[in-house]
Amino acid sequence: MIDIGWSEMAVVALVALLILGPKELPQAMRMAASWIKKARSVTREVQSGINDMIRDADLEDARKAVQSAQPGNLEKAIGDAVDPSGSVSQSLSDVEKETRKAETEAKSAVKDDAAPSAGEAPQEAKGTGERATIIEQPTVIAPPHSLNPPPRKPDPEPDPQAAPDTGGDGTQKRA
Repeated sequence: MIDIGWSEMAVVALVALLILGPKELPQAMRMAASWIKKARSVTREVQSGINDMIRDADLEDARKAVQSAQPGNLEKAIGDAVDPSGSVSQSLSDVEKETRKAETEAKSAVKDDAAPSAGEAPQEAKGTGERATIIEQPTVIAPPHSLNPPPRKPDPEPDPQAAPDTGGDGTQKRA
């Protein structure tokens, strides 16, 4: 801001009074006040424009941060942080390939076992002249919780000769 003390202000007021005179001084002061108001409003507009630009720049940075944190980018960032060389993901993909290969080999082995080989003749049903295929079913074992518990032994009957069991008040307890 401009550094003007009271002595400088007094000199400016004295010069204005001498040059303009007492009649035109109030009108000149009103005009100077309106110029100052216009200058302040322009500086406020410029300042608000600058603040809007800063706010937009901050929003743009925030928008970029949100876009960089989208699921695909987030997974990539985590993967880069955990496995920067990519050796772990390569070994995982190798294991997955071997697993798929073993599954396809197992499926083809099951199909080969189910189909008769070229040297085997299909079995014929006795007396009908038709071919019958034998299908082996896996053995199903019932889980332990589904089996019935063993039968309970009956309670022994009380001996009529034994003394009745009485409580402290003289009444007989019931079973």
